[in-house]
Amino acid sequence: MASVFFPKIKKKHIKHASRVFLWFSIGAVLSLFLISSFSYFAFQNYYKGKVYPGVRINRIDFGKKTAADVNSYFLQKNKDASDITFVFSYQENSATISAKDIEFGYDNKLLTEQAMSIGRSADPFSNVSLILQAYTNGIELSPAYKFSQDKLDEKLDPVIKIINKKPVEAIFNFENERVKAFRASEDGQEVNKDELNQQILAKARLILIA
Repeated sequence: MASVFFPKIKKKHIKHASRVFLWFSIGAVLSLFLISSFSYFAFQNYYKGKVYPGVRINRIDFGKKTAADVNSYFLQKNKDASDITFVFSYQENSATISAKDIEFGYDNKLLTEQAMSIGRSADPFSNVSLILQAYTNGIELSPAYKFSQDKLDEKLDPVIKIINKKPVEAIFNFENERVKAFRASEDGQEVNKDELNQQILAKARLILIA
């Protein structure tokens, strides 16, 4: 039987090949990093002062819009909704208030800030992740609403004064085996403003999105 022997591979050839592969890998990584960095900064520069593509509010894509554009959009929405009225009633007492009276509507300033902030944090890795997510799948921001608590309280004050009552303790005094003074107890009641505000915001989700 004939035997075949492989020639010995010189170690210096292996070391040389390893060094070539190592430097090639380093070069490839550096090239990829430089290309990615250049693309990222070029992308940032192109969208400077604009919302990144795929950032949505109420299913509306505000990509490429400026902060002024986003703010104007929601200001117009609030203007369109200014004639909406709320009726607050208790027994025979009621108060009708318009959206304009209490500055009710979208929180245009907050929504503008949120849309512009996506992909613009102090963390570049988080920025890249959010930008890619917005570009590929989209990022949906929840609508934010506002109203003036002071103006709401002012409009509802007449009705609230009727509703709010302090508890009254019962009086039942005897003197010489006769009732000298009598007064039945009464439970107190007070408008829950936190719950009232939540109801207003819940209505906003139905009214403004419709």
